[in-house]
Amino acid sequence: MKIIIQSLLLTILCSSYLYSTQLEDDSNNTLQLAIEQDSLALVALYNSTEGDNWIKNTNWLSDSSISTWYGVHLDGNKRVNEIKLDGNNLVGKIPKEIDKLTKLEGLYLGRNSLSGDITFELKTLSSLKYIKLDQNYFSGTIPIWLDQMVDLRYINFEFNKLNGNIPSELGSLNKIETIRLKGNQLTGSIPKELGNLQKLQYLDLSYNRLIGSIPKEFGNLNHLGILNLDENDLIGEIPKEICDLPYLLGLYLLDNELTGTIPTEIGNLKSLIHLQLSENELSGNIPIELGNLKDLEYLNLGYNQLSGTIPVELGKLTKLSELILSINRLSGIIPDELGNLKLLETLYFRDNLLEGSIPDSFQELTKLNLFSIGDNSINEGLDNFPPQLMEKVWVYGNKFDFFDFQVSNVNTSRFLYEPQDSLGEQEIVILEEGEEYTLSSATEHVEGNMYKWFKDGQEVPNETNHDLVIADAQKGVEGIYTCSVTNEIAPLLTLYRRPITLTFDIFASVNPFIEITNEFKVYPNPARDFVAIEFSDSKSKGSIRVLDLLGSEVMSLDFNNQNRIDIDVSKFISGYYNIIITSDDKNYHQSLFINR
Repeated sequence: MKIIIQSLLLTILCSSYLYSTQLEDDSNNTLQLAIEQDSLALVALYNSTEGDNWIKNTNWLSDSSISTWYGVHLDGNKRVNEIKLDGNNLVGKIPKEIDKLTKLEGLYLGRNSLSGDITFELKTLSSLKYIKLDQNYFSGTIPIWLDQMVDLRYINFEFNKLNGNIPSELGSLNKIETIRLKGNQLTGSIPKELGNLQKLQYLDLSYNRLIGSIPKEFGNLNHLGILNLDENDLIGEIPKEICDLPYLLGLYLLDNELTGTIPTEIGNLKSLIHLQLSENELSGNIPIELGNLKDLEYLNLGYNQLSGTIPVELGKLTKLSELILSINRLSGIIPDELGNLKLLETLYFRDNLLEGSIPDSFQELTKLNLFSIGDNSINEGLDNFPPQLMEKVWVYGNKFDFFDFQVSNVNTSRFLYEPQDSLGEQEIVILEEGEEYTLSSATEHVEGNMYKWFKDGQEVPNETNHDLVIADAQKGVEGIYTCSVTNEIAPLLTLYRRPITLTFDIFASVNPFIEITNEFKVYPNPARDFVAIEFSDSKSKGSIRVLDLLGSEVMSLDFNNQNRIDIDVSKFISGYYNIIITSDDKNYHQSLFINR
């Protein structure tokens, strides 16, 4: 009996051994078959993308193990785990055989010349975690089936030719950390479902054609570090919900059509380093709460419709290296507190309504390299520049005089100081025959000033004094008078007096134009190649005419629902012009000087 039992046990052990050996053989055969399929898929990729012309193709199609093929990485079972062929001159299409790489986790084919749709065969690669196809020529739409790739962490389709909508199905990629779709031709609105991606850290949808508003659901993205929506057609207000994201480092909303005010809640973004809100239609004051962003290094609010004064609280942003507030409607003085920004390298305040002086504290800005206050009403403080040579300084279009440049610390070879704002006010003077009248150049006389007087655009002979005296007003003195002032202190600068019209006609004093300076702004003035007309409120529709001093029309155009109109004046000759704007049955008038 004992012998029988031993025989049975031996039989069972042998059978078990034979079965396990068979399983191992089957597994080895299956693995070997999969490895062979991997090799065939790589060969197909090589042949489909002109492998002979790759920048590097070491060992490809050789008898060497595929582990030695350039850019191919294997896992512990010798299965292809990653393909890294970024910037390697791949030309053509991803082959359908790619679906054989069932253990592929990373596909890195950026910066090549691949084309066609994003291949459907990728759908079967359930192990994929990283897809990098940026800077190619892929077209078609973003695949909806991406939502089935549940392990995806990283998608980069930047700078291709993808079109259509962003699929809402992307909102189910629970493990995704990075979505980069910059520089395509995507349209439609941003799906609110993207607000479900709790692990998302980087979202870049910039440089597309997206419309609609910014989803308030983005306020749920608690791990988001970068939100880039630059260069789209987004409308509406900045949702206050995104102002509570604890790890947000960069918020980029450049060149959209966003309206409303900057939410005060933006001061809650304590981790923020970059804030880019320029080229929108934002209005209202700059929130003082921005002073809470102690880590901020870059702040750009330019090209909006912001008003009020520059908050002194910005002086708390001591890590700031760039501050850009250009082309708004900011008024008042430049705060002395900005002198606390010791790391500041770039400061742009051009095209606002600022007045007064450049603060004394600016002498402490020893790292300042680029400075622009062009087209404001600043009239002193050039000697408050830090003593080092800056790369570029723009102070044109203000109220500086020649003396200001004489005492300036700035190397005049490195900055643009002309033209300056015209002198005096435009006047109409009704003369009586025989009357004496003195025309003032409206500038303080500085030693070395040289004056030229003009009547109707022609130089008046022998009139080179600070004032022009009409000793005995008789017929023939009528006309439009201007004066130019130069000084060798600033050899490139010519100051121009605004026109004075002399007439014997009492009816000429009844100005048919309504000149309301806060209705619109003309800048730069004097101008060279272009001039911008900016309305304080959007005008429904109207017309613009430009007349020369003889009353001849040199340009006309219509406008409709615009806040700003840019006019090319590059072909205008030097001299004074009248800009006449007709809107809502009213006429508005401004003078413009073209300086060549």
